[in-house]
Amino acid sequence: MSAELETALQQPQLALYGGTFDPVHLGHVHIATEAADMLDLDTVLFTPALSSPHKQGRETASGSLRAELLALATAHDPRFCVWDVELTRAGPSFTVDTIRTLRDLRGEGAGEPFLILGLDQLPAFDRWHEVEQVLELSRPIVIDRGGDHGVDPSAEFDRLEAALPRRLASLLRRGYLPLEEPHPASATEIRRALAAGEAPEHLDPAVRARIAELELYA
Repeated sequence: MSAELETALQQPQLALYGGTFDPVHLGHVHIATEAADMLDLDTVLFTPALSSPHKQGRETASGSLRAELLALATAHDPRFCVWDVELTRAGPSFTVDTIRTLRDLRGEGAGEPFLILGLDQLPAFDRWHEVEQVLELSRPIVIDRGGDHGVDPSAEFDRLEAALPRRLASLLRRGYLPLEEPHPASATEIRRALAAGEAPEHLDPAVRARIAELELYA
């Protein structure tokens, strides 16, 4: 573990930001920046999944390449750090396991980490592995970036309060964070453009150059 990561893991105001990041784009960075600014975060840990249990059936770029692209995309902000813990874990990436590992590394007395979620994750959230433990061990922040697949936040919070213990489900509603300036980036659209030989928008220049060099997603 690098000294930079060791320092990042011990910061008092810390958030986990997981996903496949396939590839990381400016929308991901925008979400992390807005969350860090609004919540006064010391660190946002970008945690790429080896394989997401919610995205089975779609092949992704290798974990090492996605982590490399994440490092390029986040190098400009000292609050951002890439943690590859899920890339060394066999099988699907369960968020609860990552939270437990983080809490063990931080030790007794460290505050609960924030957990950055997208509004589009709410419809399946109650089916997450050990979802109640996820909510017991972290402070969820639900980012509404606008246009999240037609998800109605109020209806979803109501549904989750019926599906989960109300005390825990209410944490999601209290963590709702709509962005004033949503970002239009889409990893699906970026992959489509690259596969078609087009120049996609919404990529960091260093990420775009590395993708072109390696001919990823072509």
